[in-house]
Amino acid sequence: WAEALTKEVYETWRNKFNFWQSGFKIFYSPIKANPKVLIIGHNPGGDGKSFIVDKEKFENGDFSLPKKHEYITQNYAIAKKMRDFFKDNKELLETGVKLNLIFFRSKDLKQWNSIQTSERLKMEKFCYEKLRIIVETLKPKVILVEGLRTYDILEKILGKFSYKSHIKRNNSRIVSTSRLNNTIVIGIIHPSGSRISNGDWEKIKFVFYQNLK
Repeated sequence: WAEALTKEVYETWRNKFNFWQSGFKIFYSPIKANPKVLIIGHNPGGDGKSFIVDKEKFENGDFSLPKKHEYITQNYAIAKKMRDFFKDNKELLETGVKLNLIFFRSKDLKQWNSIQTSERLKMEKFCYEKLRIIVETLKPKVILVEGLRTYDILEKILGKFSYKSHIKRNNSRIVSTSRLNNTIVIGIIHPSGSRISNGDWEKIKFVFYQNLK
């Protein structure tokens, strides 16, 4: 089903949204049902150059998924930071699934928001509908959300979270925990942000592993 979904997103991009030359990326890892951890970020980084390899694959009818988790094989900032997050339990990352709220790439949020509003909202709506299907199909034990703004958007997409609690520093959240039916949802301050002290990072990891038990 994940390959079929990738094909559907490619055809939708090609037929409706190909003005957005930066392309898209859905899965950063192999897929398995009931993963212990599903990591959700905001949207893929990069530009059209980042899409070249996948675009050629798709044009040749190859919609296969990554063989290994990209956070293990790549060395960009957030991959390294998340390897550190899981250094005491590497298997959680190796067997986890990673994707984003929005599948379409942009260099940053400013570039994403530069898309004409009516088109951007169509793109977001399309992704959110697919994301709901993915989460319902995978049924993860824990959803780990990269960024608290992303966590708030995810709640609007999936439905109201229950049992919410927050840990704050200077009146700003650094981690939020909640439940969605049988899934624990944990939102953390964005891992690539420069505002995270080592103490806060360790606190966030502690909350995550306590909830995983």
